[in-house]
Amino acid sequence: MAATITIKHVATGLTTTLSNYYMTEFADNISTSYNKVQTFGRMDPLVNYQGSTRDISLGLSFTLTDRAEHVRMHRIITKLQKMQYPVYENKANALTIQRPPLVEVTFGNLIRGNSGGALLCAMEGFSFTPKVGFTPEDSPYVRFGSPRGQQNAQGQQTEINQVGTADEIFFKEYSFAFKFTVLHQQPMGFAIDSSIRDRETDLGKDSSYSDKNMRFIGGYYFGSDVEELTAVGVQPAAASTDTDPANPHAEANAADAVNGE
Repeated sequence: MAATITIKHVATGLTTTLSNYYMTEFADNISTSYNKVQTFGRMDPLVNYQGSTRDISLGLSFTLTDRAEHVRMHRIITKLQKMQYPVYENKANALTIQRPPLVEVTFGNLIRGNSGGALLCAMEGFSFTPKVGFTPEDSPYVRFGSPRGQQNAQGQQTEINQVGTADEIFFKEYSFAFKFTVLHQQPMGFAIDSSIRDRETDLGKDSSYSDKNMRFIGGYYFGSDVEELTAVGVQPAAASTDTDPANPHAEANAADAVNGE
């Protein structure tokens, strides 16, 4: 059983969970940029720190066997595709964006917020690539059906104004690819403040800070560290679940999620 991956569209609460997959790709990249100035007579440039950005790439593969799994899979795909779009202030004016299509992601200790909850990200892309081919093993499942009728105002199916057909195409294997740009909700770095909880100082045995009051202010659960603090007699900091009033997405974060698979 694979660890559950949860993705929530912050602006709407639309949520989906992924399980029973094979992980085909994972990369957590932190890129640090500097302004480099070359001076006469100096071999090395002068460097001024500009910032650090973090992005995560994730690849998943699913193997399905029955129609119920295929129906659920295409519902998940549709939800993930919808999450690429923003909320508009007025449906009649698609030029005024009210909320961007940001997402909150959780995936065990690999993708989590710095306070232990979900990680706020910009999902820069999502793609699903089914396995197709010319052999019986790779061929998609095709289910032919009669033409669909259009529903009337009472939700009843009609025989006129037919819209498309009931043909269904499913695949035996699906591959998902995600790219997330991490949006940190707090300053990232270090500061001298002994009142801040830091896993390095809690663990104690491997803390190498030169100043005993140095602390990492980027969040107690930053990174993928899973070492049990209770083994050294320390209770871990509680994961934050409170809505941050300074966060412009606080209202959306606190909204109830739309139940999804």
